Amino acid sequence: ESGCIVAALGSDMGRLPQTSRAQFAARLDEIVALLATLLPEGGTAAIRHERAAQLYAMLSGVLQMARLSKDQDTTRISLAGAVHHALIFARADWD
Repeated sequence: ESGCIVAALGSDMGRLPQTSRAQFAARLDEIVALLATLLPEGGTAAIRHERAAQLYAMLSGVLQMARLSKDQDTTRISLAGAVHHALIFARADWD
């Protein structure tokens, strides 16, 4: 019940039946919608959703990279950098 489903299963989704992909996409939409509610106030609903989707893509991507890396220092640096830049992006002005 913990972890990132996109980082764990995202690369396998294309090989699964359409019904499985639809369920995965629906759950992903729920996660992005929740993330959008956690962003600072401002922006339209569409822009908040877009930013939340971009943040989730950024963070799930770095998790996938971290899982592949054999170098713990590189993994730590990558994760810390991604979190740092995700927070900057999340707090950016809405214009």
